[in-house]
Amino acid sequence: MTTVRKFCCNDLLDITPILIDQFATTHDKSLKQGSLSWYLNYIAEFDDYFLVTTSPGDRISGYCTSRIEVITEPEEKTKGMIITHVAVYDRYLGAEVAGILVHAVYKSSELIDKVTCFNILPSTNLNFTSLEEMLAGTGYEIYL
Repeated sequence: MTTVRKFCCNDLLDITPILIDQFATTHDKSLKQGSLSWYLNYIAEFDDYFLVTTSPGDRISGYCTSRIEVITEPEEKTKGMIITHVAVYDRYLGAEVAGILVHAVYKSSELIDKVTCFNILPSTNLNFTSLEEMLAGTGYEIYL
């Protein structure tokens, strides 16, 4: 059983095993994305879309960072959701937890901000095959 909730500042201490896991490739992130100020900025600006999953023992099993971008075209103004990072602790079922996070962001972005475009950037510790598996049969389309 997995619970999805908003990320809070205290969770910064709990995500350390995910960030330093030897099997995760989060070390490929730019230094800016790995800094404390980057996380605090995301928490402050996009608090509805910075989500964390917790296992039954209230241990963090993964987190997801997302942002809203407003696209202004000559005839209309549209909102787009971009999932910038999905990190899952390898001890848990990676693709399933990532799928739960992506689905939660998708549903909340539809309800809160009425987004019309939904993009997922390739994550650093999920390879493309698991991302493709995760989205199979959910109605999402993958564009290469």
